Amino acid sequence: MGTAARPRGAPEPLKQRVNRCLLRLSDRDTEAMAAAELDAIARALAADELAAFVSAVSDARPTDKTPLRRHSLRLLALVAASHPREAVAPLVP
Repeated sequence: MGTAARPRGAPEPLKQRVNRCLLRLSDRDTEAMAAAELDAIARALAADELAAFVSAVSDARPTDKTPLRRHSLRLLALVAASHPREAVAPLVP
């Protein structure tokens, strides 16, 4: 009834990985690790992954905790600075 488990060794889908990290930003104990992982993901994105990443990151709401909203903005800025303008511009809200 739930979601199917990933086979061992199979990479976690990007959007799922980003969402997991975003959730961890809300916990003071895991905030730094999640922020570092999200920064690494943002820097290493392939062109075909930009849309999924920006979609996941830009979904922050006013009701989300401050660290999540703050880091979401930082990630959008990092993506804009790390990738070609023509690839990022159509995706940024």
